[in-house]
This record gives sequence, structure tokens and C-alpha cells, in this order.
Amino acid sequence: CALPIFDKGGERATRTLKDLGASMRGVINTAGKLGVAAGAAGAALIAGLTRSGMQAIDANAKLARSLQASVDAIRGLQLAAEDAGLNDLEGSLNRLNRRLGAVEQGGGPAIEAVKRLGLNLDELRKMDADERVAAIADAVRDFGGSSQEAARHLQNLGFEQREALGFFRAGGDAIR
Repeated sequence: CALPIFDKGGERATRTLKDLGASMRGVINTAGKLGVAAGAAGAALIAGLTRSGMQAIDANAKLARSLQASVDAIRGLQLAAEDAGLNDLEGSLNRLNRRLGAVEQGGGPAIEAVKRLGLNLDELRKMDADERVAAIADAVRDFGGSSQEAARHLQNLGFEQREALGFFRAGGDAIR
């Protein structure tokens, strides 16, 4: 024969356990919903990153084609320029190609820069874009003139940014 006091305590304990179980099921359901939402958000983030990554690759490929350079050369130049705080690399590379082409034709603002920096147009033409810029950087590093004169030569070659002199004064190894 059970004592009534233990029956009441057992019933209370059973109710408490049932209430605890119900509460735990609610927590588990909420956690499951949060997990599904987090998974969906993660998938959306990955899709967005993939899309932007693909767009960056496409932009680099188009730039490389327009400059007759390899994608690896362009990406290497971009990394070196970013490290140096040099903006608008694409514009500078386009200007460089146009101005070196004008020098080959006997004109343009870069004639003096090519002469004073001792650049060899035939050699530059054979180089990929990163090696071409590295060769110019070596010439600027080794240039005996003033910083103002070196900056003017860089401007004439198409690198008009304020940070260009520092980028080129580091020499070609910073690019390579």
C-alpha cells in the first residue's frame, strides 16, 4: 500500500518532467528553425560570393585580353598595386600601352621618359604586363634624377596617381 504523500510527490514530479519535456521540445523546434534559417542565409552568402568572384575573374580576363597580357600578370599587378595603395591600375596600364605605342611611332609624351629611364621598347614589347611594369620599376629605382623628375616620367608613361612614385621606387621585385 502506497502512502498518499509519496503519490502526490510522484505526481508532481511526473508533471514537472512532462512540463520540462514540453519546454525542451519547444527549444529543439526553435533551434531547428534557426538552423534551417542559418543554412539558407549561408547558402545565399556563398552564392553571392561566387557570383562576385566570377565577375572579378571575368573582368580580369577582359582586361588581360585588352592589354594582350596574361590573367596571372594582371592579377599579380593588382595585388602589388593594392599593397602600395595605387588605385586605377587598369587606367594606368591602358595609358602605358597607348603611350609606349606612340613612342614606337615617334611621338607622344613618353618619349623623354623612355630615353631618360633607359627603357628598351623592343624588350618591353616582348614582356607580359607584370614584367613590363617591373622593368619600369627597376628603371625608376635606379634613376639618378630627382623624385619630381621620376614622378614626371611616370606621369608621362601613364601612371598619374600620387602613390605611383612610391610603388615604382620599390623596384620590380615588389611586383615580381
